[in-house]
Amino acid sequence: MKNFYTYDQIMRFMSNILPEDIDTREGTVANMVMSVTAMAAAQLYEDMKAMSEDCYAATATGECLDMVVALMCMERHQKTNAIVKIESDEGLTVGTRLLGGEAEYEITSVENGYYIAQCTTEGEEGNAYLGDVVTVSDSSVVSARITAIIARGQDTESDEALRERYLERLKSPLCTGNVSYYRSMIHSIPDTGGVKVYPAEEGGGKVRVVITNADCEPASEELIAYVKEYLDPAEYTGMGYGVLPIGHSVEVGTVESVTIDLVVDVNGGVNQNGYMRIARSDLKRKLLEMNKEWHKKDRLVIWNKDIEEYFFTLDGINDVNVISINGSANRFILGENQIIGGLTINGA
Repeated sequence: MKNFYTYDQIMRFMSNILPEDIDTREGTVANMVMSVTAMAAAQLYEDMKAMSEDCYAATATGECLDMVVALMCMERHQKTNAIVKIESDEGLTVGTRLLGGEAEYEITSVENGYYIAQCTTEGEEGNAYLGDVVTVSDSSVVSARITAIIARGQDTESDEALRERYLERLKSPLCTGNVSYYRSMIHSIPDTGGVKVYPAEEGGGKVRVVITNADCEPASEELIAYVKEYLDPAEYTGMGYGVLPIGHSVEVGTVESVTIDLVVDVNGGVNQNGYMRIARSDLKRKLLEMNKEWHKKDRLVIWNKDIEEYFFTLDGINDVNVISINGSANRFILGENQIIGGLTINGA
């Protein structure tokens, strides 16, 4: 339906079609009847508008969006528990519960001399701690330590993230073994983020995949191994025992994090060190946002003019000149599979 009429529009429409000798001024019987009718009709139009919006991926939300994407056999990613690696000389057993930071973990298995534990709370809570842990039963200190996060816990996928995945699927339909297929299979694994897919140089169904974690950071060795096993188990390479078709084998790697080194000449009303402290925090956050676009571009590029524009947003800046970014004037181009890591800023 093209138009959804409002109360005022409906009132005007009814007033125009009634005979001129009928008094429709406020307070008359005719006006009251028209008003009640217009209110009911306007509410019906509002309901129809909401129903219409719930039928399209661009405007649907919540459960309605879930039903829309289900037409493409897609589901919203639900909350997951963080999986961590624990190293210990103690004789810990499966089922032992340990406290680390604000989170509680339960040992689920023993592998190659270390322990695999799952955070008992779903979501991102279990991602925040690396370090010593104590047992829950008696709070005794054991020689145990969380040394790595194998799979980061995630919150329920937002409408925006689900909508983006759905639209990407529409733009690049899946065909067994194509790039969209690889991306879709990898994105179904918790804690995975950006994905780039390359045909391996030796050909013959061999593929190279480069990934980030869900926070657009380099993936851990454990996550890389998990993705590899999910796609193409090492014991059965190319035999189709993973989600890849028979004859396909895969090499999984991750991005390199690069520290950005700025040399900047700032002229302002306060000391230069003050601006540098602000920029090291705020500008770093803005630069890290660029990592979300890594998988969509050939390379990330940092331009001097963008850095200068940022400094001019700070109160009191009179003039700024970006001398270099990682030794380069005008702009710095990262490698094909490099992302932004830390940030250092020095005055000229």
